[in-house]
Amino acid sequence: MKISFPRTSSVPDRPKSPVRWPLFLLSLPALVAIWAGWVGLGEMAGFGPVKLLPGISKFQINTAITLPIGLETYAAYSMYAWLTATGLTRGTRRFAMWSAFGSLALGMLGQVSYHLLVVAGVKANHAPVGVIIVVSAIPVLVVGFGIGLAHAMHKDHAELYATEKPVTPSEMETVPDVENEPEKPTQDVEENSGQDQKPRGFRWRDLATLQDNGERYAKGVEIYRKSLEGPGRPLSQRDLADAIGLKNRELARRIISDVRNGSVPSEVNNAVPSSAGPA
Repeated sequence: MKISFPRTSSVPDRPKSPVRWPLFLLSLPALVAIWAGWVGLGEMAGFGPVKLLPGISKFQINTAITLPIGLETYAAYSMYAWLTATGLTRGTRRFAMWSAFGSLALGMLGQVSYHLLVVAGVKANHAPVGVIIVVSAIPVLVVGFGIGLAHAMHKDHAELYATEKPVTPSEMETVPDVENEPEKPTQDVEENSGQDQKPRGFRWRDLATLQDNGERYAKGVEIYRKSLEGPGRPLSQRDLADAIGLKNRELARRIISDVRNGSVPSEVNNAVPSSAGPA
């Protein structure tokens, strides 16, 4: 048995992504209100104009602007890691989720505190001690959580791609049928000895995964093609792996790569009905 991988094939056009211009109208007024609230609260808590290079330059900056920039940027970054980023472990994604909730809750608390203080007639540099302590700690918290999340994301990607690079389907002409993981292929695997040599970077466990999960591979191709045809964003590696019942995302990553590059084997193309898939 052998599976042939075509080098070229027609790839269906990706459907138009959902419109995003309403997001600009939603975020613009919120950005103005959030910016004004944090800057005002910062000035009440002792933030204000500071010379960054005393004795060298007279350039000044109002440190109150660091509050909305840092906190709201981290909230957006953690939501990206939680909802969109691929190749992350469950622990990293959970950390991103809870830190996103925490940053949004802290942002709402800051806005409420600012308006309460304004109504109470509190002037600049006269905020209560508790407010000063919390507000002054926000920049340090943002830096710490941001660096921690970035390190966790890079660690997950490094572990995912740290092993030797497997040969891609477009680089393989023929894949022999093997049962176990031999040290080197024998003549019983394929009569054509020219195709039996181990390609550079080839991993036998990847080949075993592809063969042992033939049905999951075909099912994954069909599911991912349907996600491309749908109105939402295509399935991520994590979602596709869950859909085909696997914890390891290696097969899901291969399926996504094959569909996008038009490298799905002809046997699978003939077995999977898809009006938009490669013929």
